Amino acid sequence: MNDFQETLNDLASKGTDADQAEVKVQLRKLGSLYDDMTAKVQVFGSENKDKRIANETLAKENRELKAQNATLEEQVKSADNSPLKDELADLKKQQTTWVDSAKSALIKKLEGMKEHSKWDKVKELLSINQDDDGKFDLSELDHSGVTTLQSRINEFESLGLLDGAPEPESKPDLFNEVKGRVQPNGVNNPPDDMSDKSKVSDFVSKELQKNLTL
Repeated sequence: MNDFQETLNDLASKGTDADQAEVKVQLRKLGSLYDDMTAKVQVFGSENKDKRIANETLAKENRELKAQNATLEEQVKSADNSPLKDELADLKKQQTTWVDSAKSALIKKLEGMKEHSKWDKVKELLSINQDDDGKFDLSELDHSGVTTLQSRINEFESLGLLDGAPEPESKPDLFNEVKGRVQPNGVNNPPDDMSDKSKVSDFVSKELQKNLTL
């Protein structure tokens, strides 16, 4: 801009005394300077346009986010006042009551089971905690844990493993070696032909089953 003004002033100061050739040079210089300024103005205008569009886009997104936030706040407020919230709280309360009641019933059942001869094995399978006084601790069990424990006890009862409360007795060996020959406990005699894999397998299966039910 300064170069343009200086050239224009220089040309004007010479007036009619200026050489024609020199005037043409000065005019060409003015034209070139004018083109440069025009290009700069266009670039500046383009940059401002891009900035304006970006600002308008950000403003629009900001308005949309505020609207979404307001909608979410209304939804949260509605949920807080919704009957479903009270119903959910009531269901949780009922579940807690059921779990406490189920734990009490399970402890009572376990108290009746612990005198059974197979209690140590059953206790290990159930993973039940007992304190030094032998009292059961089910405090860490949630709804799922209580349900699982009840199902396991029902399973043992259905198999007849906890019927009655017989006195503890020593478990006999599965086989006794007599006179160099393997003999079974009880009346289940081994097969005469030990090369018969089917009979041997059936014999061993019966012995294992009998041993587990002792």
